[in-house]
Amino acid sequence: MATPTNKEQQPISLRVMRLSKPIFSNTDVNYYEPNNSIITKALDQTTSKILSSMESQQLYPLINMSSFIPNSSSESSLLNASSNSSLNQLVSSVDNSYPEPRMRDYTDTEILKLPPNFGMIYLGETFVTYICLNNETNKPVHSVSVKIELQTSTQKLLLVENQPTELEVKKNLEYISQYEIKELGVHILICTVYFLNNNGEQRSIKRFYKFQVHNPIAVKTKVNSLSDGRIFFEAQIQNTSQDRMYLERVSFEPHDSYHCKDLNFVVQEESPYLNEPGKSINKENTPPPNANTATLGVDVNGTTPSTNVNSTDVNNSAVATTTNSTTTTTKKKRSIFGASNILLANNVRQYLFMLEQIPGISPLNKLGKLDIQWRTNFGEVGHLQTSTLTRKIPPIEYLHVKVTSIKPEIIRVEQPFQCTIELTNNSPSDMNVQFSLAKHDYNSSILCKGKCMKNVKVDSQKSQTFTIQFIPIINGLHSLGGFKVVDIVSGLSKELDHLSDIYVYDEEEELN
Repeated sequence: MATPTNKEQQPISLRVMRLSKPIFSNTDVNYYEPNNSIITKALDQTTSKILSSMESQQLYPLINMSSFIPNSSSESSLLNASSNSSLNQLVSSVDNSYPEPRMRDYTDTEILKLPPNFGMIYLGETFVTYICLNNETNKPVHSVSVKIELQTSTQKLLLVENQPTELEVKKNLEYISQYEIKELGVHILICTVYFLNNNGEQRSIKRFYKFQVHNPIAVKTKVNSLSDGRIFFEAQIQNTSQDRMYLERVSFEPHDSYHCKDLNFVVQEESPYLNEPGKSINKENTPPPNANTATLGVDVNGTTPSTNVNSTDVNNSAVATTTNSTTTTTKKKRSIFGASNILLANNVRQYLFMLEQIPGISPLNKLGKLDIQWRTNFGEVGHLQTSTLTRKIPPIEYLHVKVTSIKPEIIRVEQPFQCTIELTNNSPSDMNVQFSLAKHDYNSSILCKGKCMKNVKVDSQKSQTFTIQFIPIINGLHSLGGFKVVDIVSGLSKELDHLSDIYVYDEEEELN
C-alpha cells in the first residue's frame, strides 16, 4: 500500500502495507511428447527403416507418412500392403502408457511470489495491515502515538491505539492490526499519528486508504412449492472471486417446522432428514464460541445484499462416535458432483434440497438458512450463512385429491387394477363431493370398469377414500386423468387432468 505524498516535511514518516498470503507464480506450459508415446516410437522406427531402404537402393517410401502428417501431398500416398500390416503391428506393440502428470503440466509453478499490488479483498478474509513509523530527523521525537481506525458504511472501528512514547533517532515503531471483514462495500483505513514538535506543540499526520470489499460467492435461490406440501429449494452458488475455491460444505438448516432432505448425494444415510426429531446436533460442525460470524441476506428470487463470514474448520468426512467403548462409523456419502469439490473462478453449481412439513405444525413462510463453507488456495477457511429465507405461502387448497395406492403393483394388459383415491376437505364446512369422469376421450388406452362416478361426503378438515377399477387396453406408460370433482353444496369444482402415471406390461413380458 503506497504512502500518499505530502509536501510538508514531517519528522516522522508513515508507511502502511497490507500483509497477505503469497501467490503461485504462473508460467506458460510447453508442449512435449513423452518418450514412450506411440507417435515418438513409431516415427523413430519409421525413420530408421527409410534410411536403411535408401542405403540398399530400394523403392521408398515403404511406409505411408500421411498416417502421421495430415494434408500430405498425393506423391507420398504410395503404400505397400505389407508396410501397412507392419505399421499396425508396430503401433500395437508400442506401450501407450503416459507418465503421471507433473508440476510442469500445469500453469502454476512451485515458486511463490508476493502480490504485485494491493490485490482484492473479499468478504470473510482477515485484513492484516503493517504500520511502521520512522524517525527521519537527528533528534528524538516525543509523545509519539498512533491510532488506526477502519470506517465502513455502517460503523467506525478502532483497530490500534497505543500510549504516547518517545521515538529515538533513526528508530521505528511497528504495529500490526487484524480485522475480520464482515461487510461489503467501501472501507477506509484511517491512520493518525500524534507527536510533539521542537516547540512542544502537538502535531498530527493523518492518512486515508480506501479499498473495496468484494463478495467471493454470489447466491441465487428459488423456491418451488408442490400441491402435496413438499417444497424444493434450489440454490445457485457462483464463485465470483479471481481464484478457485474448495467447497467443504453446502448444507441447509431448516426451520423447526420442516424436515430437510439433501438431494446432492448419491448415497443417503438411514434417515434422509437433516433434522430428524430426537437427533442430537453434531458439535463438531458447530462454530467455536470465539468465531467471527456474519450473516448474508438473500432474496428468495435474487442475489445477496449483505453477508457474514465465519472462520470455522469443519471436517466433512466420515464421523466416528464412541459410546460405551463402542465405535460406530457413519458411511461417507458420495456427492453428485464427484470427488472434486473445486469451484473455479466464475463457475456455478446448483444445489437442491427438499423440505417436508412436519405433521401437526401449521405451514410457515420461514424455511431456514443456507450454510456454505470453503477454503482458498492456502487453506484459509471461509464461512457464509444466509439470513432466514422465506417464501410466499400458497393459497389453501380447500379440496385436495391424490392417489394413495394402486393394486396390483404389476399391471398387465386387459387385467383390471384398483386405484385408491383420497379426498381431503381443508375448508371450514362439510362437503358433498361428486367425483366423475369429465373427459371420456382423455385416454382411450385405459377404461373404467363399471360406473366411473362416486358421491363422497367429506367432513371439514377430514379425509375420505374410495376405489375405482380400471382396465388397460394397451401396454406402455399411461396417465390417469380427465376427472372432475364438484362440491354439490358450495359449487366448488376442480379439473383433474393428471392424477398418476402407470406402466402397463404386456401379458407375456417378463420382469427382470
